[in-house]
Amino acid sequence: MAERILLRALRDVCRENDIVFHTFADGWVVRLEQNGRARHVHGYDFGLNPADATLLARDKAAAADIFRHAGVPHIEHAFFPHPGLAALPDLTERLSVCFDRMGRDVVVKPNDDTGGQDVNRVRNRRDLVRHVRRVFRRNRSAAVSPYRGIASEYRVVLLDGVPLLVYAKERRSVTGDGRRTLRELAVASGFSLPDDHETPDEIVPAGERPLLDWRHNLGRGAIPVSVDPARPDIERLARRAAEALGLRFASVDVAESNAGLEIVEANSGVMMEALSAAWTDGYARAKAVYRAAVQTLFSPPQ
Repeated sequence: MAERILLRALRDVCRENDIVFHTFADGWVVRLEQNGRARHVHGYDFGLNPADATLLARDKAAAADIFRHAGVPHIEHAFFPHPGLAALPDLTERLSVCFDRMGRDVVVKPNDDTGGQDVNRVRNRRDLVRHVRRVFRRNRSAAVSPYRGIASEYRVVLLDGVPLLVYAKERRSVTGDGRRTLRELAVASGFSLPDDHETPDEIVPAGERPLLDWRHNLGRGAIPVSVDPARPDIERLARRAAEALGLRFASVDVAESNAGLEIVEANSGVMMEALSAAWTDGYARAKAVYRAAVQTLFSPPQ
């Protein structure tokens, strides 16, 4: 199994800055020591964020409520706890009310997970209940959001309000030949279509370039692309979201659709594996971000 880019970057940063580097738990925990002080990185979390901010960022519905309270444009996430953990009214009835309120076109996802797993677009009540129960098999709670026809999604990596990295997440597509279906073109290109794709078995006209997925998750094949020219409006909104949650070091996802710019979610852990693999200077860019975080870890308190 290949070493995480984070570990490689931290090892290099420590060597260059006379910091002692230790790993524990198969590399999931890193201990950094310098001048009698020790700091820890757990997973992708550097410990720069307060505990409450970290917990809020991991809870999509709670974070959305904070954004609403703070007046930060965002995509709503309604909270549905696992029935075995909370004595609440009938799940099907509550889902139905939420489904109607959100226009009967929604996205179901784990409330406290990342990476695009078990994320599905739903347009009927039967599938809504089925997908929420599927989330409950591996998660303690689910979130339901109104579907947005997102034209572009951006990620902003921030440290103490300063954008260190901004990129778009470009979804993959294939080129039609007038003979093969979208599913056949996807397979020929080495990709797979999501279960909820609308037209997997329709022949794609020659020259057309349909998207393979409506999601923008890097873990599902989206490609990080540099944003040029700069988008200060995206950076400002990401900064507002991080400030609302109290996050110092975070990656914030911003969606652009007919509804304008909205926060999708904020992450207290900063992962850059896909970016490092996609860009020729990706490792150098990731290392620069992690170097800034390590320097902040050992900076004197202000």
